[in-house]
Amino acid sequence: MPKPRKYVRINGIEYTGVSLHKPSGRYYVRANGKRKYFRTPEEARAAYRAMTTVHLTEHERAVMEAVARVRSAAAVEKLKELGLHEAINSRVRIVGGVLHGGERAFFDYLESANALANTVGVPQMEATIQEASPQRPKSLKLSAVFEEWERLKRLAGREERYLTDNGRVWKRFVRVVGNVGIAELTGTSFKVWREHVMKEAPRRRSPANWASSMHGRVGLVFRAVKRHNPDWPWPAGITDWIDAWERRPFRPKPSNRQPLPVASYTSLINVADRWAGIDPSQFDASTQEGRAKRRQATVRRRMGIQMKAILALTLNCGLDPIDIERLRHRHLKLKGDLPHLDLPRKKMKHVLGTEVDRRTPLLPSTVAVLDRWLTFEVTSSDLVFRSAAGGPLRTAHLGRNFRKLAKEAEVEKEWSIKHLRNAGPTVAKRSGLSRDTRDAFLGHVVNGTSKFYEGDLDETYLIPLVNEIGRIYCDGERVGNESM
Repeated sequence: MPKPRKYVRINGIEYTGVSLHKPSGRYYVRANGKRKYFRTPEEARAAYRAMTTVHLTEHERAVMEAVARVRSAAAVEKLKELGLHEAINSRVRIVGGVLHGGERAFFDYLESANALANTVGVPQMEATIQEASPQRPKSLKLSAVFEEWERLKRLAGREERYLTDNGRVWKRFVRVVGNVGIAELTGTSFKVWREHVMKEAPRRRSPANWASSMHGRVGLVFRAVKRHNPDWPWPAGITDWIDAWERRPFRPKPSNRQPLPVASYTSLINVADRWAGIDPSQFDASTQEGRAKRRQATVRRRMGIQMKAILALTLNCGLDPIDIERLRHRHLKLKGDLPHLDLPRKKMKHVLGTEVDRRTPLLPSTVAVLDRWLTFEVTSSDLVFRSAAGGPLRTAHLGRNFRKLAKEAEVEKEWSIKHLRNAGPTVAKRSGLSRDTRDAFLGHVVNGTSKFYEGDLDETYLIPLVNEIGRIYCDGERVGNESM
Protein backbone atom coordinates (compact mmCIF):
# COMPACT_ATOMS: atom_id res chain seq x y z
CA MET A 1 0.00 0.00 0.00
CA PRO A 2 1.51 3.36 -0.97
CA LYS A 3 2.33 5.76 1.80
CA PRO A 4 -0.02 8.76 2.14
CA ARG A 5 1.29 11.92 0.49
CA LYS A 6 1.59 14.95 2.74
CA TYR A 7 0.62 18.35 1.43
CA VAL A 8 0.50 21.96 2.43
CA ARG A 9 -2.21 24.30 1.21
CA ILE A 10 -0.89 27.73 0.26
CA ASN A 11 -3.23 30.38 -1.17
CA GLY A 12 -5.73 27.73 -2.11
CA ILE A 13 -3.19 25.46 -3.88
CA GLU A 14 -2.14 22.09 -2.51
CA TYR A 15 1.63 21.62 -2.73
CA THR A 16 2.48 17.96 -2.22
CA GLY A 17 5.86 16.39 -1.63
CA VAL A 18 7.18 12.98 -0.61
CA SER A 19 10.82 12.15 -0.01
CA LEU A 20 12.07 8.88 -1.51
CA HIS A 21 14.48 8.49 1.40
CA LYS A 22 12.30 9.65 4.30
CA PRO A 23 8.93 7.83 4.58
CA SER A 24 7.50 10.69 6.62
CA GLY A 25 7.66 12.96 3.57
CA ARG A 26 8.53 16.65 3.30
CA TYR A 27 6.69 19.81 2.29
CA TYR A 28 7.87 21.88 -0.63
CA VAL A 29 7.07 24.91 -2.75
CA ARG A 30 8.05 25.49 -6.36
CA ALA A 31 10.61 28.19 -7.04
CA ASN A 32 11.89 28.87 -10.58
CA GLY A 33 10.58 25.50 -11.72
CA LYS A 34 12.39 23.64 -8.91
CA ARG A 35 11.17 22.20 -5.64
CA LYS A 36 12.42 23.60 -2.35
CA TYR A 37 11.74 21.30 0.61
CA PHE A 38 10.78 22.18 4.21
CA ARG A 39 10.10 20.16 7.35
CA THR A 40 6.80 21.77 8.36
CA PRO A 41 3.84 23.41 6.59
CA GLU A 42 4.56 26.63 8.48
CA GLU A 43 8.09 26.85 7.05
CA ALA A 44 6.79 26.16 3.54
CA ARG A 45 4.05 28.76 3.90
CA ALA A 46 6.52 31.38 5.15
CA ALA A 47 8.93 30.58 2.32
CA TYR A 48 6.16 30.91 -0.25
CA ARG A 49 5.13 34.26 1.18
CA ALA A 50 8.73 35.50 1.11
CA MET A 51 9.30 34.11 -2.36
CA THR A 52 6.31 35.99 -3.78
CA THR A 53 6.91 39.28 -1.99
CA VAL A 54 10.65 39.71 -2.49
CA HIS A 55 10.11 40.64 -6.12
CA LEU A 56 8.55 43.97 -5.13
CA THR A 57 10.54 47.15 -4.60
CA GLU A 58 9.41 49.83 -2.20
CA HIS A 59 8.34 51.91 -5.18
CA GLU A 60 6.16 49.08 -6.50
CA ARG A 61 4.53 48.59 -3.11
CA ALA A 62 3.63 52.28 -3.00
CA VAL A 63 2.20 52.15 -6.50
CA MET A 64 0.08 49.11 -5.63
CA GLU A 65 -1.31 50.90 -2.61
CA ALA A 66 -2.23 53.85 -4.82
CA VAL A 67 -3.84 51.63 -7.45
CA ALA A 68 -5.88 49.85 -4.80
CA ARG A 69 -7.39 53.19 -3.76
CA VAL A 70 -8.35 54.40 -7.21
CA ARG A 71 -11.11 53.21 -9.54
CA SER A 72 -11.65 56.20 -11.82
CA ALA A 73 -10.63 56.41 -15.49
CA ALA A 74 -8.74 59.63 -14.71
CA ALA A 75 -6.38 57.73 -12.41
CA VAL A 76 -5.78 55.05 -15.05
CA GLU A 77 -4.86 57.73 -17.57
CA LYS A 78 -2.44 59.16 -15.04
CA LEU A 79 -0.77 55.75 -14.71
CA LYS A 80 -0.43 55.56 -18.48
CA GLU A 81 1.27 58.94 -18.56
CA LEU A 82 3.76 57.74 -15.97
CA GLY A 83 4.48 54.63 -18.04
CA LEU A 84 3.34 52.31 -15.24
CA HIS A 85 0.01 51.06 -16.50
CA GLU A 86 1.16 48.05 -18.53
CA ALA A 87 3.63 46.91 -15.88
CA ILE A 88 1.15 47.13 -13.02
CA ASN A 89 -2.07 46.09 -14.72
CA SER A 90 -0.99 42.45 -15.09
CA ARG A 91 0.31 42.24 -11.51
CA VAL A 92 -2.33 44.01 -9.45
CA ARG A 93 -4.36 40.87 -8.60
CA ILE A 94 -1.35 38.65 -7.84
CA VAL A 95 0.73 41.16 -5.92
CA GLY A 96 -2.24 42.74 -4.24
CA GLY A 97 -3.25 39.35 -2.86
CA VAL A 98 0.24 38.78 -1.49
CA LEU A 99 0.41 42.22 0.11
CA HIS A 100 -2.91 42.01 1.88
CA GLY A 101 -3.21 38.39 3.00
CA GLY A 102 -5.06 36.60 0.24
CA GLU A 103 -7.43 37.30 -2.62
CA ARG A 104 -10.59 37.75 -0.52
CA ALA A 105 -8.86 40.11 1.88
CA PHE A 106 -7.49 42.07 -1.08
CA PHE A 107 -10.93 42.62 -2.61
CA ASP A 108 -12.34 43.61 0.79
CA TYR A 109 -9.52 46.12 1.07
CA LEU A 110 -10.14 47.37 -2.45
CA GLU A 111 -13.80 47.95 -1.68
CA SER A 112 -12.98 50.02 1.40
CA ALA A 113 -10.28 51.87 -0.55
CA ASN A 114 -12.81 52.77 -3.23
CA ALA A 115 -15.13 54.12 -0.58
CA LEU A 116 -12.27 56.22 0.72
CA ALA A 117 -11.64 57.47 -2.82
CA ASN A 118 -15.25 58.62 -3.07
CA THR A 119 -14.83 60.53 0.18
CA VAL A 120 -11.44 62.11 -0.49
CA GLY A 121 -11.89 62.64 -4.21
CA VAL A 122 -9.90 61.75 -7.34
CA PRO A 123 -7.44 64.72 -7.17
CA GLN A 124 -6.19 63.49 -3.80
CA MET A 125 -5.70 60.00 -5.27
CA GLU A 126 -3.78 61.44 -8.22
CA ALA A 127 -1.43 63.12 -5.75
CA THR A 128 -0.92 59.74 -4.07
CA ILE A 129 0.01 58.19 -7.40
CA GLN A 130 2.34 61.09 -8.16
CA GLU A 131 4.16 60.46 -4.87
CA ALA A 132 4.60 56.83 -5.92
CA SER A 133 6.14 57.74 -9.28
CA PRO A 134 9.54 56.23 -10.12
CA GLN A 135 12.50 57.48 -8.12
CA ARG A 136 15.03 55.63 -10.28
CA PRO A 137 17.54 57.61 -12.37
CA LYS A 138 16.79 58.05 -16.03
CA SER A 139 19.79 55.93 -17.08
CA LEU A 140 20.51 52.91 -14.88
CA LYS A 141 24.07 51.65 -15.15
CA LEU A 142 25.04 48.10 -16.11
CA SER A 143 26.47 47.60 -12.62
CA ALA A 144 22.99 48.28 -11.20
CA VAL A 145 21.53 45.61 -13.50
CA PHE A 146 23.71 42.93 -11.97
CA GLU A 147 23.07 44.20 -8.44
CA GLU A 148 19.35 43.78 -9.06
CA TRP A 149 19.85 40.30 -10.52
CA GLU A 150 22.04 39.29 -7.59
CA ARG A 151 19.43 40.53 -5.11
CA LEU A 152 16.71 38.49 -6.78
CA LYS A 153 18.79 35.33 -6.90
CA ARG A 154 19.90 35.61 -3.27
CA LEU A 155 16.30 35.91 -2.18
CA ALA A 156 15.46 32.91 -4.35
CA GLY A 157 18.07 30.88 -2.46
CA ARG A 158 20.67 30.39 -5.20
CA GLU A 159 24.07 29.18 -4.01
CA GLU A 160 26.99 31.59 -3.64
CA ARG A 161 29.11 29.89 -6.29
CA TYR A 162 26.40 30.47 -8.91
CA LEU A 163 26.37 34.17 -8.09
CA THR A 164 30.17 34.39 -8.12
CA ASP A 165 30.56 32.64 -11.48
CA ASN A 166 28.00 34.86 -13.17
CA GLY A 167 29.43 37.94 -11.47
CA ARG A 168 32.86 37.19 -12.92
CA VAL A 169 31.42 37.04 -16.45
CA TRP A 170 29.37 40.21 -15.92
CA LYS A 171 32.45 42.14 -14.75
CA ARG A 172 34.20 41.11 -17.95
CA PHE A 173 31.18 42.30 -19.97
CA VAL A 174 31.16 45.68 -18.20
CA ARG A 175 34.92 46.03 -18.66
CA VAL A 176 34.58 45.46 -22.43
CA VAL A 177 31.43 47.49 -23.07
CA GLY A 178 31.86 50.10 -20.34
CA ASN A 179 29.61 50.79 -17.36
CA VAL A 180 27.10 52.71 -19.48
CA GLY A 181 23.44 53.28 -18.81
CA ILE A 182 21.09 50.59 -20.13
CA ALA A 183 19.30 53.21 -22.24
CA GLU A 184 22.62 53.90 -23.98
CA LEU A 185 23.13 50.29 -25.08
CA THR A 186 23.09 49.72 -28.84
CA GLY A 187 23.65 46.87 -31.22
CA THR A 188 27.25 48.05 -31.54
CA SER A 189 27.77 47.49 -27.79
CA PHE A 190 26.87 43.83 -28.16
CA LYS A 191 28.90 43.53 -31.33
CA VAL A 192 31.97 44.71 -29.41
CA TRP A 193 31.26 42.09 -26.74
CA ARG A 194 30.87 39.33 -29.30
CA GLU A 195 34.13 40.28 -31.02
CA HIS A 196 35.91 40.13 -27.67
CA VAL A 197 34.51 36.65 -26.94
CA MET A 198 35.38 35.35 -30.41
CA LYS A 199 38.94 36.66 -30.09
CA GLU A 200 39.43 35.13 -26.64
CA ALA A 201 37.70 31.77 -27.27
CA PRO A 202 40.50 30.06 -29.29
CA ARG A 203 42.81 30.35 -26.25
CA ARG A 204 40.39 28.41 -24.09
CA ARG A 205 40.35 24.71 -23.39
CA SER A 206 36.95 24.26 -25.03
CA PRO A 207 36.40 27.33 -27.27
CA ALA A 208 32.79 26.65 -28.32
CA ASN A 209 31.59 25.88 -24.78
CA TRP A 210 33.40 28.87 -23.33
CA ALA A 211 31.94 31.27 -25.92
CA SER A 212 28.46 29.87 -25.37
CA SER A 213 28.85 30.28 -21.60
CA MET A 214 29.97 33.91 -21.97
CA HIS A 215 26.96 34.80 -24.10
CA GLY A 216 24.50 32.74 -22.07
CA ARG A 217 25.44 34.11 -18.65
CA VAL A 218 25.19 37.73 -19.79
CA GLY A 219 21.90 36.97 -21.54
CA LEU A 220 20.28 35.34 -18.51
CA VAL A 221 21.07 38.40 -16.35
CA PHE A 222 19.46 40.75 -18.86
CA ARG A 223 16.40 38.53 -19.34
CA ALA A 224 15.73 38.07 -15.62
CA VAL A 225 16.09 41.74 -14.71
CA LYS A 226 14.12 42.91 -17.74
CA ARG A 227 11.31 40.48 -16.95
CA HIS A 228 11.14 41.72 -13.37
CA ASN A 229 11.58 45.43 -14.20
CA PRO A 230 9.80 46.06 -17.51
CA ASP A 231 9.44 49.76 -16.68
CA TRP A 232 13.22 50.36 -16.77
CA PRO A 233 14.47 52.27 -19.83
CA TRP A 234 15.44 49.21 -21.87
CA PRO A 235 16.45 49.81 -25.50
CA ALA A 236 13.89 48.45 -27.94
CA GLY A 237 16.18 45.97 -29.67
CA ILE A 238 17.88 44.41 -26.65
CA THR A 239 15.99 41.10 -26.91
CA ASP A 240 16.97 40.68 -30.56
CA TRP A 241 20.61 41.48 -29.78
CA ILE A 242 20.73 38.83 -27.04
CA ASP A 243 19.04 36.21 -29.22
CA ALA A 244 21.52 36.92 -32.02
CA TRP A 245 24.41 35.66 -29.83
CA GLU A 246 22.85 32.23 -29.46
CA ARG A 247 22.12 31.90 -33.17
CA ARG A 248 25.81 32.47 -34.03
CA PRO A 249 27.92 30.00 -32.06
CA PHE A 250 31.69 29.95 -32.10
CA ARG A 251 33.16 28.32 -35.20
CA PRO A 252 36.69 26.92 -34.86
CA LYS A 253 39.24 27.91 -37.50
CA PRO A 254 39.58 25.46 -40.44
CA SER A 255 43.20 24.86 -39.40
CA ASN A 256 41.95 23.29 -36.14
CA ARG A 257 40.93 20.22 -38.13
CA GLN A 258 44.25 19.80 -39.91
CA PRO A 259 46.56 16.92 -38.91
CA LEU A 260 50.04 17.52 -37.56
CA PRO A 261 52.44 17.13 -40.55
CA VAL A 262 54.61 14.02 -40.65
CA ALA A 263 57.81 16.11 -40.73
CA SER A 264 56.75 18.03 -37.60
CA TYR A 265 55.91 14.80 -35.77
CA THR A 266 59.30 13.32 -36.68
CA SER A 267 61.09 16.45 -35.45
CA LEU A 268 59.24 16.34 -32.14
CA ILE A 269 60.09 12.68 -31.62
CA ASN A 270 63.77 13.33 -32.43
CA VAL A 271 64.02 16.15 -29.90
CA ALA A 272 62.22 14.06 -27.25
CA ASP A 273 64.71 11.24 -27.98
CA ARG A 274 67.61 13.65 -27.52
CA TRP A 275 66.24 14.88 -24.19
CA ALA A 276 65.62 11.31 -23.05
CA GLY A 277 69.28 10.48 -23.74
CA ILE A 278 70.70 13.20 -21.48
CA ASP A 279 72.98 11.87 -18.73
CA PRO A 280 72.70 14.07 -15.60
CA SER A 281 75.77 12.44 -14.04
CA GLN A 282 78.05 14.18 -16.55
CA PHE A 283 77.75 17.37 -14.51
CA ASP A 284 79.97 17.89 -11.47
CA ALA A 285 77.90 17.67 -8.29
CA SER A 286 80.63 19.28 -6.17
CA THR A 287 79.85 22.82 -7.40
CA GLN A 288 76.66 24.84 -7.15
CA GLU A 289 76.59 25.40 -10.91
CA GLY A 290 77.08 21.69 -11.56
CA ARG A 291 74.28 20.72 -9.16
CA ALA A 292 71.92 23.18 -10.86
CA LYS A 293 72.76 21.79 -14.28
CA ARG A 294 72.29 18.25 -12.98
CA ARG A 295 68.80 19.12 -11.73
CA GLN A 296 67.92 20.74 -15.05
CA ALA A 297 69.21 17.70 -16.93
CA THR A 298 67.20 15.35 -14.74
CA VAL A 299 64.02 17.33 -15.38
CA ARG A 300 64.73 17.52 -19.12
CA ARG A 301 65.44 13.77 -19.34
CA ARG A 302 62.19 12.90 -17.56
CA MET A 303 60.23 15.27 -19.79
CA GLY A 304 61.75 13.74 -22.92
CA ILE A 305 60.85 10.15 -21.96
CA GLN A 306 57.33 11.11 -20.92
CA MET A 307 56.61 13.38 -23.90
CA LYS A 308 57.80 10.75 -26.38
CA ALA A 309 55.34 8.27 -24.87
CA ILE A 310 52.53 10.87 -24.94
CA LEU A 311 53.18 11.85 -28.56
CA ALA A 312 53.23 8.23 -29.74
CA LEU A 313 50.10 7.30 -27.79
CA THR A 314 48.19 10.41 -28.88
CA LEU A 315 48.96 9.75 -32.55
CA ASN A 316 48.23 6.01 -32.27
CA CYS A 317 44.90 6.35 -30.46
CA GLY A 318 43.54 9.81 -31.35
CA LEU A 319 43.55 11.06 -27.76
CA ASP A 320 43.02 14.63 -26.65
CA PRO A 321 44.69 16.35 -23.65
CA ILE A 322 41.86 15.47 -21.25
CA ASP A 323 42.32 11.78 -22.13
CA ILE A 324 46.01 12.03 -21.25
CA GLU A 325 45.05 13.58 -17.92
CA ARG A 326 42.61 10.82 -16.94
CA LEU A 327 44.56 7.84 -18.30
CA ARG A 328 45.08 5.08 -15.70
CA HIS A 329 47.15 1.92 -15.68
CA ARG A 330 44.04 -0.26 -16.04
CA HIS A 331 43.38 1.30 -19.44
CA LEU A 332 46.68 -0.02 -20.86
CA LYS A 333 46.56 -3.63 -22.05
CA LEU A 334 50.23 -4.09 -22.97
CA LYS A 335 50.38 -7.85 -22.44
CA GLY A 336 48.87 -10.47 -24.71
CA ASP A 337 48.76 -11.14 -28.45
CA LEU A 338 47.38 -7.73 -29.34
CA PRO A 339 48.39 -4.83 -27.03
CA HIS A 340 45.72 -2.16 -27.05
CA LEU A 341 44.31 0.82 -25.20
CA ASP A 342 40.87 0.42 -23.61
CA LEU A 343 39.90 3.99 -22.71
CA PRO A 344 36.15 4.85 -22.96
CA ARG A 345 35.26 8.42 -23.83
CA LYS A 346 33.03 10.24 -21.32
CA LYS A 347 32.09 13.35 -23.29
CA MET A 348 28.65 12.12 -24.46
CA LYS A 349 27.73 10.14 -21.34
CA HIS A 350 25.08 12.73 -20.41
CA VAL A 351 23.34 12.04 -23.74
CA LEU A 352 23.84 8.28 -24.12
CA GLY A 353 23.72 7.33 -20.46
CA THR A 354 26.98 5.42 -20.90
CA GLU A 355 30.54 6.02 -22.03
CA VAL A 356 31.58 5.44 -25.66
CA ASP A 357 33.89 2.44 -25.94
CA ARG A 358 37.29 2.89 -27.59
CA ARG A 359 39.58 -0.11 -28.02
CA THR A 360 42.59 0.85 -30.11
CA PRO A 361 45.44 -1.56 -31.01
CA LEU A 362 48.93 -0.24 -30.27
CA LEU A 363 51.87 -0.13 -32.68
CA PRO A 364 55.09 -1.81 -31.49
CA SER A 365 56.89 1.53 -31.17
CA THR A 366 54.06 2.86 -28.98
CA VAL A 367 54.30 -0.19 -26.72
CA ALA A 368 58.09 0.27 -26.50
CA VAL A 369 57.99 3.93 -25.42
CA LEU A 370 55.20 3.22 -22.92
CA ASP A 371 57.26 0.39 -21.40
CA ARG A 372 60.25 2.70 -21.15
CA TRP A 373 58.26 5.40 -19.38
CA LEU A 374 56.59 2.98 -16.95
CA THR A 375 59.97 1.44 -16.17
CA PHE A 376 61.67 4.82 -15.78
CA GLU A 377 59.23 6.20 -13.20
CA VAL A 378 57.83 3.49 -10.96
CA THR A 379 55.21 4.81 -8.53
CA SER A 380 52.26 3.61 -6.51
CA SER A 381 50.04 6.18 -8.24
CA ASP A 382 47.39 4.87 -10.62
CA LEU A 383 48.11 7.76 -13.00
CA VAL A 384 50.05 6.87 -16.14
CA PHE A 385 51.35 10.40 -16.82
CA ARG A 386 52.17 12.79 -14.01
CA SER A 387 53.48 16.30 -13.46
CA ALA A 388 56.88 16.85 -11.86
CA ALA A 389 55.09 17.27 -8.51
CA GLY A 390 53.49 13.84 -8.86
CA GLY A 391 49.93 15.00 -9.52
CA PRO A 392 47.83 14.61 -12.69
CA LEU A 393 49.39 15.99 -15.86
CA ARG A 394 46.89 18.80 -16.41
CA THR A 395 46.15 20.23 -19.83
CA ALA A 396 48.12 23.38 -18.94
CA HIS A 397 51.19 21.32 -17.98
CA LEU A 398 50.95 19.27 -21.17
CA GLY A 399 50.62 22.40 -23.29
CA ARG A 400 53.71 24.00 -21.76
CA ASN A 401 55.78 20.85 -22.23
CA PHE A 402 54.65 20.56 -25.85
CA ARG A 403 55.55 24.18 -26.58
CA LYS A 404 59.05 23.70 -25.12
CA LEU A 405 59.49 20.62 -27.28
CA ALA A 406 58.10 22.37 -30.39
CA LYS A 407 60.36 25.39 -29.91
CA GLU A 408 63.51 23.28 -29.93
CA ALA A 409 62.18 21.16 -32.81
CA GLU A 410 61.43 24.37 -34.77
CA VAL A 411 57.79 23.38 -35.26
CA GLU A 412 55.48 26.24 -36.22
CA LYS A 413 53.40 27.78 -33.42
CA GLU A 414 50.12 27.00 -35.21
CA TRP A 415 50.50 23.32 -34.34
CA SER A 416 49.52 21.92 -30.96
CA ILE A 417 49.17 18.48 -29.46
CA LYS A 418 45.45 18.57 -30.37
CA HIS A 419 46.45 18.38 -34.03
CA LEU A 420 47.86 14.91 -33.40
CA ARG A 421 44.30 13.75 -32.71
CA ASN A 422 43.36 14.88 -36.23
CA ALA A 423 45.93 12.61 -37.89
CA GLY A 424 43.94 9.38 -37.51
CA PRO A 425 40.64 10.50 -39.11
CA THR A 426 42.53 12.34 -41.88
CA VAL A 427 44.51 9.19 -42.74
CA ALA A 428 41.29 7.15 -42.64
CA LYS A 429 39.45 9.49 -45.00
CA ARG A 430 42.31 9.64 -47.49
CA SER A 431 42.62 5.84 -47.39
CA GLY A 432 38.93 5.32 -48.13
CA LEU A 433 38.03 3.87 -44.72
CA SER A 434 34.43 4.24 -43.56
CA ARG A 435 32.91 7.00 -41.46
CA ASP A 436 32.14 4.38 -38.81
CA THR A 437 35.85 3.64 -38.52
CA ARG A 438 36.68 7.31 -37.97
CA ASP A 439 33.94 7.68 -35.37
CA ALA A 440 35.08 4.55 -33.53
CA PHE A 441 38.68 5.86 -33.51
CA LEU A 442 37.72 9.27 -32.11
CA GLY A 443 34.96 8.05 -29.80
CA HIS A 444 32.42 10.17 -31.63
CA VAL A 445 28.69 9.53 -31.80
CA VAL A 446 26.21 10.01 -34.64
CA ASN A 447 22.73 11.40 -33.96
CA GLY A 448 23.06 10.78 -30.24
CA THR A 449 24.01 7.12 -30.48
CA SER A 450 27.24 5.17 -30.87
CA LYS A 451 25.71 3.74 -34.09
CA PHE A 452 26.93 0.22 -33.32
CA TYR A 453 23.85 -1.76 -32.31
CA GLU A 454 25.30 -5.25 -32.68
CA GLY A 455 27.44 -4.93 -29.55
CA ASP A 456 30.79 -3.60 -28.43
CA LEU A 457 33.62 -3.35 -30.92
CA ASP A 458 36.68 -5.45 -30.16
CA GLU A 459 40.27 -4.27 -30.46
CA THR A 460 40.72 -5.77 -33.95
CA TYR A 461 38.21 -3.38 -35.57
CA LEU A 462 40.69 -0.50 -35.86
CA ILE A 463 43.72 -2.51 -37.02
CA PRO A 464 43.42 -1.27 -40.67
CA LEU A 465 43.41 2.37 -39.56
CA VAL A 466 46.26 1.95 -37.06
CA ASN A 467 48.34 0.21 -39.74
CA GLU A 468 47.79 3.16 -42.07
CA ILE A 469 48.94 5.56 -39.34
CA GLY A 470 52.04 3.41 -38.82
CA ARG A 471 52.73 3.34 -42.57
CA ILE A 472 52.62 7.14 -42.91
CA TYR A 473 53.97 8.39 -39.58
CA CYS A 474 56.10 5.51 -38.29
CA ASP A 475 58.12 4.29 -41.29
CA GLY A 476 55.71 1.56 -42.38
CA GLU A 477 55.22 -0.02 -38.96
CA ARG A 478 52.30 -2.42 -38.53
CA VAL A 479 50.41 -3.89 -35.61
CA GLY A 480 52.04 -7.21 -34.62
CA ASN A 481 55.49 -6.42 -36.07
CA GLU A 482 58.54 -6.53 -33.89
CA SER A 483 59.81 -3.20 -32.62
CA MET A 484 61.94 -1.39 -35.17
